[in-house]
Amino acid sequence: MEKDGDELPSPSKNPELDPHTAQGSIVTPISVFPGMIKNELDNRAVKTNLTIPAWLKDIAEEQGVNYSKILKAALIEYLEIDEQTSNKLHRRP
Repeated sequence: MEKDGDELPSPSKNPELDPHTAQGSIVTPISVFPGMIKNELDNRAVKTNLTIPAWLKDIAEEQGVNYSKILKAALIEYLEIDEQTSNKLHRRP
């Protein structure tokens, strides 16, 4: 909803049962922490392809290069994201 620009509904203070709820059904309240879920989704690792020359790949593999770590650091530097902002964006609850 939030990514679509829809406003999240406010929590119900006095929830009402749907009159069509089957007799004998068990109704259970739940707690949702959208901030924690949003943080988890925003900071999940995503796979992306990278195209580099074969000779560069060969040398990198010989030296045990971690492509993800280097690409992340390079993008943060290239996009001029400061360390404080980067840490805030990557914090875990």
